[in-house]
Order: sequence, then structure tokens, then C-alpha cells
Amino acid sequence: RGVGEFRFGNAILGDDWPQFLLRESAFYPHEKAVTGEGEWHHFAVAYDDRAKRIAGWRDGEPIGTVDLSTTAMEPLRRDGLKSISVGAGFSGFLDELRIYDRPLGDDDVRRLHAGERATFAGRDDAVDASRRLRVYSYEEPDRTLYRAWLQHRPLAPPKSRDAFARIVAQGDNPTVQNAARELTAAAREMLGTGEVVTEPHAGPQVVLGTPVTSAWIRARAAALGLDAVRDDGHVLKAITENGATVVVVAAQRPAGVVFGAFDLIRRVQLGTDPARLASLENPGVPLRMVNHWDIWRGFPHDDWRGREDEPDDAEGNRSNSIYSWAELRRGDTRRIRDWARLLASAGWNAVCPTEINWEFRNNFLDHLDEVKTLAGIFREYGITLYWSPNYLLALRPDVAARLYAAVPDFGGYLLKLGSEAQEGDPRPAMVNRIADCLRPHGGKALVRAFVYGKNRYSADDIRNLNPYDIFAPADGKFRDNVVIVSKGSPLDWDFSAPIPALDGAIRRNLYGTEVVIAKGWPLSWVEKWKWWLEQDNYRGGPGSLNKRGLHCWLGVAMIHPAPAWTACPLNMVNYYGLGRLGQNPDLTVDEIYTEWIRLTFGDDPDVVSTIKSILRLSDDATRKLYIYRGYRGVWIDLRETRQLVQRKTPHTITREGIGTATPALRERVLGQYAPGLRALYGDPLRGEEFLPSFNFAPFDHLLTSGRTVIQDIYANLDEGARLAAELPR
Repeated sequence: RGVGEFRFGNAILGDDWPQFLLRESAFYPHEKAVTGEGEWHHFAVAYDDRAKRIAGWRDGEPIGTVDLSTTAMEPLRRDGLKSISVGAGFSGFLDELRIYDRPLGDDDVRRLHAGERATFAGRDDAVDASRRLRVYSYEEPDRTLYRAWLQHRPLAPPKSRDAFARIVAQGDNPTVQNAARELTAAAREMLGTGEVVTEPHAGPQVVLGTPVTSAWIRARAAALGLDAVRDDGHVLKAITENGATVVVVAAQRPAGVVFGAFDLIRRVQLGTDPARLASLENPGVPLRMVNHWDIWRGFPHDDWRGREDEPDDAEGNRSNSIYSWAELRRGDTRRIRDWARLLASAGWNAVCPTEINWEFRNNFLDHLDEVKTLAGIFREYGITLYWSPNYLLALRPDVAARLYAAVPDFGGYLLKLGSEAQEGDPRPAMVNRIADCLRPHGGKALVRAFVYGKNRYSADDIRNLNPYDIFAPADGKFRDNVVIVSKGSPLDWDFSAPIPALDGAIRRNLYGTEVVIAKGWPLSWVEKWKWWLEQDNYRGGPGSLNKRGLHCWLGVAMIHPAPAWTACPLNMVNYYGLGRLGQNPDLTVDEIYTEWIRLTFGDDPDVVSTIKSILRLSDDATRKLYIYRGYRGVWIDLRETRQLVQRKTPHTITREGIGTATPALRERVLGQYAPGLRALYGDPLRGEEFLPSFNFAPFDHLLTSGRTVIQDIYANLDEGARLAAELPR
């Protein structure tokens, strides 16, 4: 009778399902949906009107026949098949339902089962033996891309090489002990020497620790200047005792010791003489988090089977995760440990390994033993673990209590509330209730200010006006363990765009920014986000740079199991560079590029200059191809004839020009910024870089380049293509 009259009903879900089913795609294992042996089966049922029978098969084999010879068939013939239901005792769920227009026989069902068996058999991360995996093989001879900037190439030994023969880590703190192991492993590769010992001696040595973990460092805390160390900062200092060189890596927190050890490794690899060290490094941003937009693997029915269906979508495919519950249970954690090492060595100190949109397969509460294992791995590298729950779980004090009972140093929640398909309210009333659940445990609630979609918390549905309208008036009304995290561009992660209006507007609560670390194409975002850090938001008058007063630097990651971790080897510059900027926002782009290239690919001047050229040219090409003077589009709206774009933003393209849709909207957009930026952005001449973001520009408007707007639009595309063609090959 057609799809319109067919009803599919499901009766297996209990009343508590809505707290998990916040996305239509979350039809995965509820406790009531996975019972018994937890295996997949292929069922088939055939209703044969002519033979007057119903036949059933399981996994290609007949399991029963119902005789309909005495049944009145006319109602079925007249009305057709209208519904399918499962019995009251059914426990499980349907992955796929197919309806054929003829009765199937034994041969048909066996053929179908044989063709699909590999799809469902061993869905717990199993891959058909005939498939070639798109995952890293540790047996591959070239490990350069996998090790990234931690190559530890052999060096001509410095005079202070002898100090690395004994690397001292007193006490039993796991983070400090791991720092010593990492430094020792690097020293053996770079210098051919290194051994971890537990007590200092009178000769050359490296000593690591804090005043709590090391009596030796505690006795010299004043001389080392430890009173100047903040958060997870560290001191690197070479001192002379009894005529011998002692290299000291000291911090106030164990995490600072790890970051100090990797800082020492980096400096030695780049040619610094350890005997000349005298450095105090305090982090520019206290919380430096990587958020993996991942759906975890390790379920009997996950969607990850090493497929090659979409090779270009490997990066950004959220099911293509390095995280697996099954691997954590088995202790197969090498890849996660290798990733934690890379993050810590670049300066990241927090991780949220779960998709920001609620996904049942990422539910920490169902896997607390595995979460404990994961937190232990990251803890050894000074990295704190966070989670993205749905709002109903986040509102429950018992949920926080269970998490902190398993992981006492758990960081807290990263929350997407009331945006897109996610429920919840991002305003103080609900956010503070969530924060109060975390407060007794010392946790933080990070709330994304990227709020738009079906739930309206401001008067308009204009996407890039909402964050300011919602959060700026509420500044100071959130708890002190709440961090408001804005996207780094007004609309989304736009490669070239003005700064968001919310920058600098949150002054009484903690504030952070969310940046994309890498996309699927070869491109450095380092220059873009360095630019953002140096921008003046004018909220406290001229000189109110974004990099000052920033509490959180949140980077979104889309890595996957692959030799280079990303879709392109050059994309790892972003994980290194943005981590380094979080630690030290004053670094220049050239300094970061030079460090990363030399650490990853070696010191050959031609290699360094060639890769720098690629990074800078790809930056310029993308800027011209991806966006026009801060205007990102185009959302075509076929229902509207007057304007050519859908009104998700205050901007439009018409037959006359491009820019703000109406004078009233122009005033609303500019009105969200501080007076200093309002004067800059609102001036068509001074604000020409982002002209259509704040002004309506007719296509014949003359730019300072001598081109009209319409000429400039086309010329930018031509120039972007030309720059791409000039990339070194």
C-alpha cells in the first residue's frame, strides 16, 4: 500500500529512554536492547499468499513454518501489509528492515545471509579478513609520520651529555616518574645515554620533581625561583654543584614536570646546550584542551570496520576513532598512550575524548573501569580527563559522584546546551545547577556559547548574533567554576573572519575560545588562530588583546587511526602549533613553523624552507578560495526570491550586492562590539578587510585595490587557484 500507510512501531524502549535518546541516530545499546549473547542475527520471514504459509529463517536456516491453509486470506489481500510488530518477549533492536514485493524462498534467504554475514559477524571492531585496513601498522618501516615531532634524532653530544646518564625522580608520583621515563627514552636516542634513578648523587645529573615529590628540589626551591611558577608551569635551570653540572626540571605540580621534561627534550633536539639553561615557563592559558569529535568504537555493533567507502572522509568521520572500549578492556592502549605523549609534548593539558553532541556509545557511566584506565594514561602525561554528557545526566549529583569516585582528578564536563539537536538551557539557571554538581569535587563546567537551532534563547534566529545576546547580559551570573567558551569566529570556524562580539565581553566569569585544530585538507590554522590571539577587542579600552585573560584554549580534533594521525601529514603542524600557542601565545608563526619542521623532518635548510613555503602558500590560497572578506556562504534558499541566501546570518547576497541585509541588522551587528571595534569594522574604508560582514557593498563599490567588489570576488578565486598551483611539488 506504500510507505505512507505503513506503520513501524517499536515497543522495546522503557520510560527512561528519553534521557539517552537525544538524537535520532542514538538507537544503540540501551540496557534493554542488548541482552542474551549480544550477537547479531539475520532473520527472514516470508508470507506466501499462494502457498498459504508463513516461513521463517534465522542466519539462513529455516526455523519454522505457519500453515495458513484454513485461514481466511481475503482481508490480507484486500488491505495489504500495514504493520510489523515484535513479540512481547523480544529483546534487541533492528539494524535494518527490508520489505520485498514477493515471497522469498530458501535459496533467496541463504544468498542474502551469505552476502551480509561479513557485515554483522563480530561487529566488535572485527574486520573481514579480505579487507585492507585503513589503520596504522606498527610494522611499517617508516615511523616518521606517526612519531610526528618526537623523532629524537641522534645528536653530536654536548659537553653536558654526562648529566643525562643519571635522571633522578624521587618519590612514587606516577606523573613525575613518567616524565623521567620519557626524558630517559629521548636521551638514549638523542645522546646515547640515560638511566632513571631514585636518589641524587654528587656528580652530573638531571633532577626532576616538585617540592612535594623531591626533597632535593624542596631544599633548593628558593634558588630555583619556584615561587614564580604558576599553574603547570616549570623551571629549567642548569646549576653547578660540587663542580658538576646538574640540570633541573622543577614545577609546583607534577603536570608541570612532564611539560618541563618535554620542553627540555625539545630544546636539546633543537641544539640548545643544557648547561646554559635558565628558563621560567608559565602557561599563557591555564586550560588547554583537545576535544575529540569521536564516537567510540568497541561495541558489538559499532559502525567502524576499517571501511574504505569514503577515503577522503577519513578525517572528520566521527566513527573513525582512536578510542575503543574493547581495546581499553583488553589493555590494548599503545595508540592512546602514543597520542597522549604527543599532546603533552605540545603543551595540551586536558582532553575530552567524546563527541560534543550526546552519543550513547560515549557514555562514561557504562564503562567506569575503562574510564579509570584512560584517565590513568592521560594523568601520567599531565592531562586531565573531561566528558561531554547530555544535560539530564549533567544535572544529577549522583552522576558526578560516580565519576569522581572512579577518577578523583576528573576535570568536569564540556557541554553543548540548547543548540542544534542538543537539549538543555545554556543560561545561568540550568548551567549553575550543573556546576553545583561538580563544585564539591573541584570540577569545571565548560559551556559552549555556540548556541543556535530549534531552541530559541534570544529574540532572533540569526545565528551569529545569538552568543552575545545570550551570554553577555549574563556575565557574572554564572558560578565561578563555569567557563563560557565561544567559537573563534562569529559564525563558525571561518578561515578569515572578524573576531566574535563575545570576545572580551565576559569579564566576571571565566572565558575561553574554541578553535578547529585541523580539517581534512592540507592547511595550517596556526596563522589564523595566532591572528585571533593578537586581536584587540577593546572591551577594556585599546590594548585589550584576546590572548590576555583567556582561561581556556579549546581545540577540536578529528584524528583517526592512520600513520600520520590525520588525512595529511602537514596537518600535524596544527596540533603542535596550537598547543604551543596555548602555552605561550607570544610565539610567532615563524618560530612555531621552524620548530615543528626541524623536529619532524630534520634540519636540512631546503626542507625547512620548502615546507614553510607550502604552509604559507596554502594559507593564502585557502583564505582567497574559502571565504570572501569575512563573508561565509552561501546557504541557498529556494523559497525566497528577493534574497539569494537563507537568513542564518545577518548577511545576504542580492542581485545588487553583498553584505548586511538591512540597515537595522547592520546596527545590531555593530552594536554588539566595543566602540573601538565598532568604529573600525563599521568604516567601509578602514574595515575593508571584512567589508561585507558589517556593511552592504554594492557590486560596483570601488575598493582600495582599484577593483570593484564583483571584480574582487572573481579575482580572489583566480588568485587562490594560482597560489595553489604554485605550491612546491
